[in-house]
Amino acid sequence: GPDGPLLPLPPPLLPLPGPNGPKGPDGPEGPRGPRGPLGPRGPEGPNGPDGPLLPLPPPLLPLPGPNGPLGPNGPEGPRGPRGPFGPRGPDGPNGPEGPNGPDGPLLPLPPPL
Repeated sequence: GPDGPLLPLPPPLLPLPGPNGPKGPDGPEGPRGPRGPLGPRGPEGPNGPDGPLLPLPPPLLPLPGPNGPLGPNGPEGPRGPRGPFGPRGPDGPNGPEGPNGPDGPLLPLPPPL
């Protein structure tokens, strides 16, 4: 058959709540989250100033000084071998005239005139 009349609603079990009250204060801060990934590398910075100059190394050996004075002459060496004969010199002047020779035999007398 047709629907019957609607039943009245039962009374509410608890009174309905009123409007929300004012907002309370903020709670304490929560724990820190995990570390995020590294960002991209930045550009290279400028070069720093030059350092101090290094000292020069000491020389390996001391440099020699100037030469001293000349020493005395050494002893004379041995005599060398005899050289070859030179060319013949010019003839000398003639010597003095010699003495006369002995007399020859007597010539025969010429015939008388």
